[in-house]
Amino acid sequence: QGGTFVAVTGDNPKPDCRTSWKLIKFFSKMLWQLLYTKFKTKTLPKYVLLVPHDEDQGRKEVLEWMEKGSLTIKLDEDSPLPFTAEGVCQAFIKVRSGHAHGKVVVRIAEE
Repeated sequence: QGGTFVAVTGDNPKPDCRTSWKLIKFFSKMLWQLLYTKFKTKTLPKYVLLVPHDEDQGRKEVLEWMEKGSLTIKLDEDSPLPFTAEGVCQAFIKVRSGHAHGKVVVRIAEE
């Protein structure tokens, strides 16, 4: 509840933009998420999309959130995975499937 969801890509990291219609469809979905979450702020996090023309400002905002301690990175439910051949393969499979719900992490060493 509440918070901010920062997207660095759309829901589809490899969009099919070969036609004008597909390009419009891709961007309209991102715009819809932005507008929808603006009116549902009590139940959904604020949606922020970092796009290339605004990358510097986006980085500054993210760094400010990190300094304040208000940035929480959501990890995928299977993370962290072990640093083994099987664990790394599972990480690549999860990312490639497009079904990761958060960052996929492979634990290299214990803290």
